[in-house]
Amino acid sequence: MDYFFQNVEIKFQLIPYGSSIWNLNKIYFHFYLFNFYLKKFNSYIILRFYDTETDSEEYPSISTEQAKKLAKFIWKHRNEKFVIHCGAGISRSAGVGLAIECIVKHNGNKFEFETSPCKIKEIPRYYPNLFVFNRICEEFNKLVNNKEIL
Repeated sequence: MDYFFQNVEIKFQLIPYGSSIWNLNKIYFHFYLFNFYLKKFNSYIILRFYDTETDSEEYPSISTEQAKKLAKFIWKHRNEKFVIHCGAGISRSAGVGLAIECIVKHNGNKFEFETSPCKIKEIPRYYPNLFVFNRICEEFNKLVNNKEIL
């Protein structure tokens, strides 16, 4: 179903009681509903990208700039809880969820992450977009290596 919705907004937001990631598709939410939900959160990031596993001009996946912003957001709110939503909740959100777990629990160490149990990998409903996962983790590790994240 993810392929049916072409341009999806991902909302990365903080609620007063913890972190939350929302992926709201403008098809589903009217402007007033969108503002209603937005008022419940303290901070957010809006990202738009297609559910693809390669870069393409016609259907751009997550860019390095978007992945860097997301990695910074995850690290900044690493002690909070995350809720992730996307159009179908199968691929992009699962890829972001894997990146969150890798960054928060394993400090971006993908080898350590791969050898540890992970609920997202165990649930057959999810098919994580590994391009999204890898790009976020790569940008996080660049931030760590450049000492932009301590």
